[in-house]
Parts: sequence; structure tokens; C-alpha cells
Amino acid sequence: MIQTYISIIFSLFIIEVLLSVDNALVNATLAESLPEEKRKKALRIGILLGAFFRVVALFLAALIIQNIWLKIAGGLYLVYLAINHLGRVVSEDGKEIKAKTTYRGVILQIALADIVFSLDNVISAVSFSENIYIVMLGVGIGVISMLFITPILSRLIHKYNGMPQAAYTIVGVVGVTLLIETFMHIHISEFSKFVTVFSIALFTVWYEHSFIVRRISNPVLKSLQYIIAIPVDIVYAIKSVLVRVFEKVR
Repeated sequence: MIQTYISIIFSLFIIEVLLSVDNALVNATLAESLPEEKRKKALRIGILLGAFFRVVALFLAALIIQNIWLKIAGGLYLVYLAINHLGRVVSEDGKEIKAKTTYRGVILQIALADIVFSLDNVISAVSFSENIYIVMLGVGIGVISMLFITPILSRLIHKYNGMPQAAYTIVGVVGVTLLIETFMHIHISEFSKFVTVFSIALFTVWYEHSFIVRRISNPVLKSLQYIIAIPVDIVYAIKSVLVRVFEKVR
């Protein structure tokens, strides 16, 4: 019995830390555009919101597991974050586009991301054990991991110019994974997710330090970026039409 609990707790520890890496990476990337003082404040708020939403999700665990629409909405939000950023990183003349961001807007995005990862956090914990104390331990591990991991990832994002793009790619992968698991009723192991995240981060560092890698991969990355931009342009076009129609009606 004791060995079983030790095995569950150890496995839960690994999984919650890996999930916290994703959450911390998203928060650090979203806050990256803010001035240093506001960025630090936003990251602290992100950690507090992450803890709060995990506690709320813990008490609503039964509802969360049964309601697939919450997971679908969460997956779609992460995919939206990724596409909205990756599709508009550079303009046609090759200059980087700096999206206008506000402090409140960043906090709202961080809050929504925290909600999504809180759902995943609790679902993963409950899948290992129905013992409420073990689930609470898993949630606690997730919060503590975010506390230590977020500042480290924030520094990495500022050190490597390509890291924000890598982070949003990871966000998109997490969102697609969540949708696949929900619609196809399959489970993708946390280790597989971690290998994907690590591979993307490793490629980014390699890309930053190797001219040959940049020379080879730039045409491919540029083509992918234009493809990703297509749904973004469609959404903005529809939004523009709706705004004009609304203004005429009003």
C-alpha cells in the first residue's frame, strides 16, 4: 500500500512539474512585452491566479472531468493565442510587428491561460488517484513549481530573441493536444508532451547560435508563418465587416 502511494506521488510530482513548465512559459511570454516592473508584477499576479484557479478547479473537479466543453474552450483559446501571435510576427517587408498590449490586457490573457492549465492540472491529478489528499498534494506541487520556474523562463525569453515564437508554438501544441485528447478520447503521455516542449526549446537555442540552421530553416519557417496567418486574416476580415455593419445599423 505504501509503495503504491509513493509511486503515485512520485509520478504526480513529475507530471505536475511538467504542466507547470507549460503554464509558466505561457505566462512569461504573455508578460514579455511589458516594462520590467510591470512584467514582474504581472508574473506575480499570474502565479497567484494560478494558485487560486487550481484551488477552485480542485473543488469543481467532478464537474470539470464531465464537461468536455470546458476542455474544448481551453484548447481553442490556446490555439488562438498561438495563431494570433505566430501569424503576425513579421510584416511583408520583414520587419517585426510589435502588437500593442496593455497591462490589463496581459493580465486578462494570463488569467485565461491559468484557468486552462488549472483544468489540466486537476484532471491529471484526479486521473492518478481519487484520494482528495493526494490530489491536493498534486495541486500544491503545481503551484510551488510555478513559483520557481516562472522567473527562470522569463529570463530565457529575454535572452533568446526566438524564444517567444517558440513559446507560442508550444502553446499551440498544448492546445491541439488538449483538443485531440478531448475529441478522440486518447491520452498523450506527459513525457511525450515534455519531449515536444524540450525539442522546440532546444531547436530555438540552436537556431540562435547557428547561422547554418537559420539559413536552412528560415524559408520553411517563413512559409509556415504565412500559412498560419491565413486564419488570422480571415478572422480580422470578418471582424471588420461586422464592425462596419454594426456601425451602419446603429
